[in-house]
Amino acid sequence: MREKLVSCGQTAVLLMAAFCLAGANDPKKANYVGGDADTVKGWGAKDFAEAKASGQPMFIYIYDPKYDHNQAAKYFEAKEVLGSTEFREQLKPFLCAKLKGDGSDSKGWPGDWLGHSFHGAALVLTTSDFARKVIYDKQNKESVGGASLAAQLKAYAKYEEELKTLIATTKLAPGPVSEPKPATPAANPADVNDKPAKAPPSALEEKKDEKKPEKKKKTIDGPADE
Repeated sequence: MREKLVSCGQTAVLLMAAFCLAGANDPKKANYVGGDADTVKGWGAKDFAEAKASGQPMFIYIYDPKYDHNQAAKYFEAKEVLGSTEFREQLKPFLCAKLKGDGSDSKGWPGDWLGHSFHGAALVLTTSDFARKVIYDKQNKESVGGASLAAQLKAYAKYEEELKTLIATTKLAPGPVSEPKPATPAANPADVNDKPAKAPPSALEEKKDEKKPEKKKKTIDGPADE
């Protein structure tokens, strides 16, 4: 009887060890809390009003702080993605920020943006005038590791340069930036081959020629009747 109990105990220990090992190798059950990786530690949280006032295009990383199986955050925060030297170079013109998806560390951000990080993480890329925007989340995160994000960053940086040139040459101040409207998540990121979106209306308005006042016709008085 004693030998049987010892044998059953050993079997139970082996089964528990096998179960734990399987759980550790299962990416769905592996623990990972976003926001602490070295690749994003230098990015602080900012309020939306502060980000808008900078006048820069934005690259915003948002993660769910209450989800401890965050495979999307693990993917984005990897050295091969946000830690890539190529991406870091391309991000220099952008305002970068790291936000908690529950809004506890910042205020004013569109709920639609934060919502993309639920049980995961999201990257939001937008121009300074919000004319162009693309969001990567757990549904399409694999696109980030390929050429898609790199091409988007290049296209957005080019758009910003063209916008600055347009504003400078026309001597027009950029129009007021309004909070972007909520949008439904896209299945795929925007096609970077599309032509750049138009700059804000205020930057393209042309002054109408002022109408010159009509000159009064001179009348010639005839000779007085005798």
